[in-house]
Amino acid sequence: MEELQTVRAVYFVPFIEILRGLGAPVERELENARLPVSIEEHPEDRISNVLVSRFCERIELKEGLEDLGWLGSSHYSFSSLSQSMQAALRARPTVKSRLQRLAYLARLESSDAIVGIVQSGASVEIYCDRAKPEEVRGLHICEWTRLMVLIEVIRDVMGQTWSPDVISFQSNFSVCDDARQTHPNTRFVKNANRTSITMPSSVLAAGTAFNRPTCSLQGSEISSVEGLDSLKCLLRSYVRAGTPRIDLLAEIAGTSTRSLQRILQKEGFSYSQLLEKTRFDMAVEKLQESGNPLVEIAMDLGYENQSNFSRSFKRISGMSPGAYRRQMLEQGQFANSGAI
Repeated sequence: MEELQTVRAVYFVPFIEILRGLGAPVERELENARLPVSIEEHPEDRISNVLVSRFCERIELKEGLEDLGWLGSSHYSFSSLSQSMQAALRARPTVKSRLQRLAYLARLESSDAIVGIVQSGASVEIYCDRAKPEEVRGLHICEWTRLMVLIEVIRDVMGQTWSPDVISFQSNFSVCDDARQTHPNTRFVKNANRTSITMPSSVLAAGTAFNRPTCSLQGSEISSVEGLDSLKCLLRSYVRAGTPRIDLLAEIAGTSTRSLQRILQKEGFSYSQLLEKTRFDMAVEKLQESGNPLVEIAMDLGYENQSNFSRSFKRISGMSPGAYRRQMLEQGQFANSGAI
């Protein structure tokens, strides 16, 4: 199946906080946009890039905000990256090697991100495009988020006052005064061929004197943004509020309900089985990582009651959630003690 466009929810959280500051009815706006209302509580979830772009464009116009992309993305830092990405980048000694690693792993942050390095004499252009920018609503907002990730990756080596010589946007819009004041020596370009930053080539060789831990990313982390796994990743952010309808997932996937059913059938799943497997995977994580009561886990996963949770879990694993937790304790795979 075609890869879904997803992004880690953490990049959307600052935009929600801006809306809360304006007194906007955030939950209602999220529901109207078909986005999960619990995004702030679960920043590591993956959400639809398409729905986020539409939401931000509409809110910017509705609230009369100037340059919403800058307002939100200016709150990013290196710590906004996933822990796996942070460790993978800090294991590299120079700016160039970090950017090369980012290019390889970019999909862990946003599934349709394309990062590259184009060197030309004394300058180098670092771009971060979307696979199909012509289809993006609110492109200038998305561009700011990608540009600020690039800048923060380089600032982790060069320091927080570092700024590129040029910031280029594919879209045609006016950069706000606050962004220009933050980057006083930077030239802003619109209607460019790429979403990119340009800097002296010498920056590529810059390194850090600190010893950084090494990191080995598992293949499953990269493949989790592809194919059927991408559907399960999206479902995680919706199942906590109940059972999402198949037409919602079809809309997010950009296909019809019937087509989605055919896709799942080819993968050997029905929609109900996909939901159950997604909840099961989430339950296993919670049982291994916390000592929370089973009834609390059941509620967190959108089950109506603990009995439904236990039946569903046993249908897949052959044992009850309590028995699974006890087995993990006996095998030493669960460090915390808690209520069964």
